[in-house]
Amino acid sequence: MCSSDLLQIGAMDGVKHDDLYRYVTTNDWSGVLVEPLPDMFHELVQNYQDHPGLKFECSAITNEDGPVTISRIPKELVQDKVVPEWAEGCSTLKTDGYIDELLSHMVKETVRGITIKSLFDKHGSLYDLVQVDTEGYDYDIFLQLMGSGFTADIYKIEIAHITYTKTVWMRWVLENHKYKTFIDGYDLIAYRF
Repeated sequence: MCSSDLLQIGAMDGVKHDDLYRYVTTNDWSGVLVEPLPDMFHELVQNYQDHPGLKFECSAITNEDGPVTISRIPKELVQDKVVPEWAEGCSTLKTDGYIDELLSHMVKETVRGITIKSLFDKHGSLYDLVQVDTEGYDYDIFLQLMGSGFTADIYKIEIAHITYTKTVWMRWVLENHKYKTFIDGYDLIAYRF
């Protein structure tokens, strides 16, 4: 891919824990980056300020439009080394079955929620690559993507916090839509060309 339209749901700051940053910046990709936490969103916009082809959405993808409560690790706990550095990227709408060691450190924050349909109505629905990394809400977003019709050539969906059964079902659905699928670490990858 030389040039690509990207939809990244759960973009964080765009740099930390993000394997897409170098591709977006060196290939001048366009697309939409979605991040619900205002402080992370501000850093995301700053980190990509020299890339005019990108649009930004400060929202969580949810099943209904409107305010929603998200659980997150405060940045200060990472800076003070109370939790590991990677925990900064741990914010979730679903704490059931989440990383037990982090739950006691999480705080709740109200953020804006929008559905995939609302996001597509606002920013368009055709993307070459869709990446979803939402710490456990990935399956719910997959269901919304499925309901909107799979249009991207590549999907990368985090499966670390969803059940094996749901992962198998997601693969089956994608393969029935003519995608080839494989698991890469904590991600389900689906592609068709």
